[in-house]
Amino acid sequence: HHACQRQAMGFCFFNSVVVAAKNAISSKQANRVVILDWDIHHGNGTQDLTIDNPNIFYISLHRKGRTSLAFFPGTGSHEEVGKGAAEGLNLNVPWSKGGVGNIEYA
Repeated sequence: HHACQRQAMGFCFFNSVVVAAKNAISSKQANRVVILDWDIHHGNGTQDLTIDNPNIFYISLHRKGRTSLAFFPGTGSHEEVGKGAAEGLNLNVPWSKGGVGNIEYA
């Protein structure tokens, strides 16, 4: 979930989830897709590849540091909500403290 359009990142070489979502839409197997990314790190690549797509709703639950550089990859603000026709289709739920486990996420 870290691979971007033109850059491998965070041990990710390509973004298989976004490839699958866009293929499902383009092949008419789905009109819209929801991607739920539940990981300690923000899926910056998934967000980058879907931020302006009005057919993909991206939700990311992740850890966020006290500053933008405090926790890899330093992205995933709750203010990043999508662009253009996809505004409102990007939802970041950053946790700002450590020690968050299964109970807190659920």
